[in-house]
Amino acid sequence: MSPTTPARRPSPRVLVAALAALGVLVLVGTLVAVLVTGSDDAPDGSDGEAAGSATTSVTRADYLEAPDGVTLTDPGSVLALGETATVAWQPNVDVVGVVEVRVEGVQPASVDAFDGWLVGGTAAQAAPYFVTVTLTNVGEGDLGRQSVPLYLERQDGVLVPAARFGAEFPACASVPLPSPFEPDDTTTTCQVYLSEGAQELEALTFLPFDGFEAIRWDPRLPVATPTTDPTGTPTETPTGTPSGTPTEAPSVTATGTPGTP
Repeated sequence: MSPTTPARRPSPRVLVAALAALGVLVLVGTLVAVLVTGSDDAPDGSDGEAAGSATTSVTRADYLEAPDGVTLTDPGSVLALGETATVAWQPNVDVVGVVEVRVEGVQPASVDAFDGWLVGGTAAQAAPYFVTVTLTNVGEGDLGRQSVPLYLERQDGVLVPAARFGAEFPACASVPLPSPFEPDDTTTTCQVYLSEGAQELEALTFLPFDGFEAIRWDPRLPVATPTTDPTGTPTETPTGTPSGTPTEAPSVTATGTPGTP
């Protein structure tokens, strides 16, 4: 299945500091769960607050440069789970990251997995998701400890960044890229996204900065099936073992509308 490019739409608002309606930042002893994106910064122009609609859109010509032989996925593309996008972002002034991203699956997680991790009284409102993502460094530099700007997009257009925990969260690690993460390195990881119960998941969204026409993985599209090369080897199956594979989420398939790198 090839990615399709829909009509342009404004950049969604970004929820960067925390899920204010839930109050889900937790303090258990010295444990703090902090929602962050990139290198602890919001996409350009957001300053930690909800960003307004973009006044300009980024075209392919405006995209960050990729190494020779690497073709970036068009801004505005919509993909199914299991499909791969090649994307670029600039975590800081000295680094341009170029990675292949494949959202493997999305699972709604049980709030029981967060017992002791959420502020009292907020668990009933939480809608956590575990998202499995495979990433390959196809750029030219080490991306160790960087976070890919991959968000959970709610139906109201708000983007929720992956959660970061101050200690190991056994159900789903939700950590940045391993260090080092050199060119050609691949990792498969589980990411936690904490939404509100009243807000259903719309897509998983790559948005490196405000004004960029986001690249989305729509879980309602038919899941991409592995392709096979002439030798009979699948070419779309993930490599490696997921870091922090979900252990508390109900068993569900990735097809259809979720009920949820």
